[in-house]
Amino acid sequence: MHHSASTHAIAIFMSVIYILFVVVIITRFKETYLSENSPFTEKETEKLRGYRTLCMNKYDVDTTIIKKAKEMENIIDYIDERLVSYVICLYKNWGIINADGHIDWKVTLSMLPGVPQKVFNEIYSACNRTTGTDYERGYELFKCFLQNEVDLL
Repeated sequence: MHHSASTHAIAIFMSVIYILFVVVIITRFKETYLSENSPFTEKETEKLRGYRTLCMNKYDVDTTIIKKAKEMENIIDYIDERLVSYVICLYKNWGIINADGHIDWKVTLSMLPGVPQKVFNEIYSACNRTTGTDYERGYELFKCFLQNEVDLL
């Protein structure tokens, strides 16, 4: 099957969307789980950190790339299959992406404790209609966040 340049461009763009979404999750994760007010026990926090290490090792992604992604420094330069695979691995292990490849909104909410329930409900109502491949769903979700002026960074 022949893939056109536009298909490749769409795949890269969707990768960017996943990375931006994981930056949000990782930022919230750091703010929440590394703080004294963490909603998780020390054991749970350690388990979540372990998934990060597992996924980093599995896809050969180092902390420099993740740090730059978090800081949004030249993020386009760091988009590759390894980083996208890392993000998907992390989401699946954290439970944000379920076994069917869909976003588990309850888990996502639990990972974003700084977002008020009312705001999260509005985001969910507006953004819960994503369909297609993992990449397409990620793109639609992020686009919806932007359209609803959701600033999770």
